[in-house]
Formats: sequence, structure tokens, C-alpha cells
Amino acid sequence: MYFLASQLHQTLGVPVGMINNAWGGSACEAWINRDTLAAEPQFKPLLERWQANEERFANLDKKAERTEEENKQLGGLRNQMRGNSRPSNIYNGVLKSHLGYGIQGAIWYQGESNAGRAYQYRELFPLMISSWREEWGEGDFPFYWVQLADFMAENNEPMDSAWAELREAKCMTMANLHN
Repeated sequence: MYFLASQLHQTLGVPVGMINNAWGGSACEAWINRDTLAAEPQFKPLLERWQANEERFANLDKKAERTEEENKQLGGLRNQMRGNSRPSNIYNGVLKSHLGYGIQGAIWYQGESNAGRAYQYRELFPLMISSWREEWGEGDFPFYWVQLADFMAENNEPMDSAWAELREAKCMTMANLHN
């Protein structure tokens, strides 16, 4: 990011500030306001799965006595509730506090955690971009995305690839949104 900011500064001749808000292994839905997700019917199953986990966590957490197995489940659920895949966790915990700052663009490197749901990403990614633009109130600011790295083993024969499908989902966003 430093080198990009330095290049922008040299090219534009104005000071450039960058906010690095990186959360490794995060899911796209963690970066979106939950009300925005809930307003879209196609994300209802995603939210219902999380709501079931939230209810299981709450029920186990309030039990006075738990078995060893229930304690293990509670620990796993507690990590999920704090984690960077839970819908709106990063939005609420980090991004929302940045909404008052002026913004001229965003750079997005994410996708590994959503690769297994690449077809869903075709709608999730543009929703995230649109919701950020709306909430920032700065118009259609440029939104750049970085292609997922190609570090997987090479194959001599064509085959299915979740990462290729996610890359395609990102590319398809360009046809639906400006900038």
C-alpha cells in the first residue's frame, strides 16, 4: 500500500492517506451491514445458518452445567461469534467507524473464504460495493479488486477450480457496476 500511495502522491501532487483495514481469511459477508444482507432474499439461507449458530451459542452459554462435549461446542461457537466470517462482524467492529472519513477509492483483496460459494459471490460482492458507496455518500468512488493469487498446484488437464470461479465472479461485477 505504501508504494501505491507514494505513486498516487507523485502523480497527483497532493497528499494521500491510506487506511489499511486487513483481516486475513475474512468472508465478504462479514464486511456488509446485516440489515443490508437481510433485505436481500438470496442471502436468507446464509443468515439463517448463522442465526441457528447464534441461538445454539446463546443456549449453551447460559447453561449452568455443561458436559465436556458441550464445553467443546461452546468454545467453537464462541470463536465463530467473534470470527471474521460471521455476517457483519467486521462491518460493525471496524468498518462502520470509518464511514465518516472522506474516501476517493477502495482496493479489495479478499475471496479465499468465499471461493467455495463463488456463485453466491456474484451477488454478494456487488452488494458490498454498492452498500459501501451508499453508506459513505461519496458517489461511485473507484473500487479496485485484486485477483486471488495463483499458488495452487499446476494441473496438466482442465479441471474445476473454485478460485477461478471466484475470479470470474469478481470480473462479472465490472459489467454491473461503474468504477
